[in-house]
Amino acid sequence: MCPQAPIAPSSSCRLSARRDVLLRLTAVIRIKVIFIITLIITACARAPLAKLSDAMRPDSAPQLGDDLKLENLSNALSAQIEFFSRQDQGRIMSFGPRKITVADYAAALKPLAEAISAGDAGRFYQIIENNFDFYEVYGQPRWGEVLVTSYYEPVLLGDTTPGELFSQPLYRKPTDLLKLDLRLFQPDIVETRKHRARLDNDKVLPYYSRKEIDSDGALAGRGLEICWVDPVEAFFLHIQGSGTVVLPSGQELRLTYADKNGLPYRSIGVDIRQALPPESKISADVIRNFLINVSAEEKRSYMNKNESYVFFTVSDTGAITSSGIPATAGRTIATDTRFFPKGALAFLEFEKPVYRSNSDPYPEDSEKASRFVIDQDAGGAILGGGRVDLFWGRGDDAGRYAGRVNSRGKLWYLLPKSATRG
Repeated sequence: MCPQAPIAPSSSCRLSARRDVLLRLTAVIRIKVIFIITLIITACARAPLAKLSDAMRPDSAPQLGDDLKLENLSNALSAQIEFFSRQDQGRIMSFGPRKITVADYAAALKPLAEAISAGDAGRFYQIIENNFDFYEVYGQPRWGEVLVTSYYEPVLLGDTTPGELFSQPLYRKPTDLLKLDLRLFQPDIVETRKHRARLDNDKVLPYYSRKEIDSDGALAGRGLEICWVDPVEAFFLHIQGSGTVVLPSGQELRLTYADKNGLPYRSIGVDIRQALPPESKISADVIRNFLINVSAEEKRSYMNKNESYVFFTVSDTGAITSSGIPATAGRTIATDTRFFPKGALAFLEFEKPVYRSNSDPYPEDSEKASRFVIDQDAGGAILGGGRVDLFWGRGDDAGRYAGRVNSRGKLWYLLPKSATRG
């Protein structure tokens, strides 16, 4: 202890004082360095995409190739062209600052579909080189860069009557689900999702949340139930947006997306990670296994954190996109409809999982893949200028791949050179 009397301090006290001064100076310098680094990072960070005209810009063509067979691209192109023929031919498709009508875009796609159908891949690439420009997307964090995830059409067991095993109903679209366009009330508002509402006497309220529907029975007794399935499987079916329910008789119910409650999608992976060992990695399989092994009360509590809720319709076909056209395995992508043109041909680079065998649940590696895709779908969590969701296909094997696609990639849109500017 240093003496308190007014005498000359000892050498140990002088060293202690100097150490205190150095520590204070070090702390001040550290704070300033952190502040400067924060300013640099903030200055370099790109603002979220806000304007349609900024959604993409011209770029040189990437190294082209396709890791899939072009035949299913021909089918997807033909289906898209036929879909275009039933739309307003004067409707404008925007590619950032450039525009083109539906009729002109469909006409530009037709020779590509014909070249593939004729088995002439060389002609296909020649048409692209001669007739199309490449536009890279706004991206995040840099131009062209996107976070690539994947979705699929699950196949699950269920029944047309509830029971101990199949206790969760899948609902049709309620008749009191109202579309709410906030831009009609405030034209300059930037909507990040499609809002849905309901009337309560003279009040307009947000539509029921997952908790209100599944835990509180807000839709019970209204005859909206299509079938009943396992609660965890129902939760994942909502995330995918479509799927097949196999009944005890062997009959298959093909369920496609009808609408949603308009509340924001929230991943429950963050919450579940906190209950797992620190070294655990979150994936769809990890979340599924966690939910299966907790109590019914905990299960419901975790799932209710994601308030977003999907309603279904029975269909004769497989997965139907938000555009109303069937999804094509490996070719259909979902993006933010506010910024990217539905029905447009695009080129995607991403990391594809590599499995040792068909029965291996985890990939041993990943490899670079690139392919032509068509923007046909949308998703509640697919928002902004740097997100894309790739439809992998149907069944458990598709789910095995889709659950592991989560990495940075690059995305370009193909626009005919004849398109108008501005």
